Amino acid sequence: MLIGLCIGSYVLSSVYCQELNVNSFPQNFLFGVSTSAYQIEGAWNESGKSESTWDRFTHKNSNLIANKSNGDVACDSYHKLEEDVRLLKELGVDFYRFSFSWTRILPNAFSYKVNDDSIRHYNTLINLLIKNDIKPVATIFHWDLPQIIQDLGGFSNELITEWFEDYAKVLFSYFGDRVKLWITVNEPQRLCIDGYGGSKIAPGINMSYVSTFTCGHNILKVHAKVYHMYETMFKSVQNGQISIALESNWYKPTTLLDKDHETKKLHALLFQWFADPIFGCGDYPIGLKDLIQTHSLNDGFEQSQLIEFTSDERRQIQNTYDFCAITFYSSEDVINNSIDIQENVKNMAKDFRKSLKFIKQKYGNVPILVVGNGLADEGKLNDFYRVQYLKLHLETLLHAILYDNVNVIGYSYWSLMDTFDWNNGYLNKYGLYHVNFSDPKRPRLPKSSAKFYSKFLSSRKKERNGTHNLPKLSVLIITAVSLLHILHSLKMT
Repeated sequence: MLIGLCIGSYVLSSVYCQELNVNSFPQNFLFGVSTSAYQIEGAWNESGKSESTWDRFTHKNSNLIANKSNGDVACDSYHKLEEDVRLLKELGVDFYRFSFSWTRILPNAFSYKVNDDSIRHYNTLINLLIKNDIKPVATIFHWDLPQIIQDLGGFSNELITEWFEDYAKVLFSYFGDRVKLWITVNEPQRLCIDGYGGSKIAPGINMSYVSTFTCGHNILKVHAKVYHMYETMFKSVQNGQISIALESNWYKPTTLLDKDHETKKLHALLFQWFADPIFGCGDYPIGLKDLIQTHSLNDGFEQSQLIEFTSDERRQIQNTYDFCAITFYSSEDVINNSIDIQENVKNMAKDFRKSLKFIKQKYGNVPILVVGNGLADEGKLNDFYRVQYLKLHLETLLHAILYDNVNVIGYSYWSLMDTFDWNNGYLNKYGLYHVNFSDPKRPRLPKSSAKFYSKFLSSRKKERNGTHNLPKLSVLIITAVSLLHILHSLKMT
């Protein structure tokens, strides 16, 4: 009994004390990196591509973008597919999350005319990824809506469900034989709040929460419609999986005043707003309903501006997932966000674990794929804080898996390279690779974080292919035998 306790204590302490090791993650765990079309592709008016909301927004409202910049060229990834895939191979990632450009695929926005050049382009990308043993993870819509559709109301128009479904059907038809993991919409919370309720990002409607919640309501119906269409028309042959990418940043107060109530309200607003209808009860959380009801009445409306689902819509939306895709970038203080960066990185990692635990506690053992996690800085090659951020978040993720039993199946860092960062332009740099945006050739250089991530992932390959790839049970047995041998030797002497 005593020997067993000693062995148990030894093994447990070694797990806690060892350095971050990729081999401690589950055998089939996936590591990747992410980008999106508008933020890296450039070629904004080439090969038949039409105008997107971000093309219009940056060209007509340049004063709202840092340094009046835009994504017309961005990283020029449209012309650098082979180079970018080489970077992915260099990193050693299992998957690459990218997005399709709706305005490339369907220049007229609607499915009656498909752009052959765009099909060739994305086929080349997908085939290059697969050739290099990298799984393609595709986002159907990452904020760059066709301006034609926005002129018809965009996500404020109920017909968006039909238009989006037709677009998704084109993608499944052309690429679904090779793409097996799909994200319908990226971070709808941010799009609806800042793009429809506000004017920070495209389309910049700026109609407060009335437009915000109409946008969210229609996106939930869009997601459900695409999910059921795939299940009916493609699932049996393609066997892919579908989710929606929800922002899961952790909101916390900086004072004890009303802290639990305020935090829960914000988390309900930003995560459960979309998560409850899909992963939970099929409807909006009660806290959110009460909050919007109060605001609506106070503003003079006769009823809540949060549209109610019909019973049929609730049934259609509930359980429309194969996994739960989330992004996590930071902890956001309810009252202020003034804190030392190094301490902030540590706190963000702790709150990342809280967010993962919350999802498990709220929605059960749903498989979680982290599709975006990153830190912005000024873009130095020696990006010390990003290395710390990446290391601490990977450690936290591992602890959530091992000790909280959270069912996380993969992790993706945002982003592969520095990109156009929406209203922040090129000021915020998230990339593992530096991009020189003043050079027409847009050269890429690895930062310290790229070298860290690559080394971390390469150790997995070496150990899995070499003599270090011992099952954990074998390690326990060897440890037990060694300890017994030592005890036996002591007894003999």
